Amino acid sequence: MYEEIKIATVEEYLRAIKAHKQLSISQGNYEDFLFRGQRNDLPLIPKIARLKPRGDLFATERIMLEEFKRSNPLLIEVHRPMDDWDYLTLGQHFGLPTRFLDWSNNALTALWFVTATGFLDAEPLHDAVVWVLMAETKDFEE
Repeated sequence: MYEEIKIATVEEYLRAIKAHKQLSISQGNYEDFLFRGQRNDLPLIPKIARLKPRGDLFATERIMLEEFKRSNPLLIEVHRPMDDWDYLTLGQHFGLPTRFLDWSNNALTALWFVTATGFLDAEPLHDAVVWVLMAETKDFEE
């Protein structure tokens, strides 16, 4: 189900989330919500898919990952990645374009990502969005 709510204040934002959480719990669903804040109302597309590579996107991803691993050994070593998925997770954290989208289980963290980059901008936010994924217990059943 998709619902769009326009919010003007942090208080309204938190009130709306609380109401949805209470409704979810009253229906027997105790799963956490996930939040993703975006400064612009754009589709949920990972950073790597927004690139315009000259060649094959998968080959480009492989080259960027190998370069990330090669050029950042001291940064990466302390995290002890075991496979390429671990390296991609670290790369995402350090700004590497990956196939991942960052989500948080904290509503205020998502709101920070909406507002932080434009905090000092003269123009107000118009099309900022916080996506809320409200998974249900049945989504995890086989």
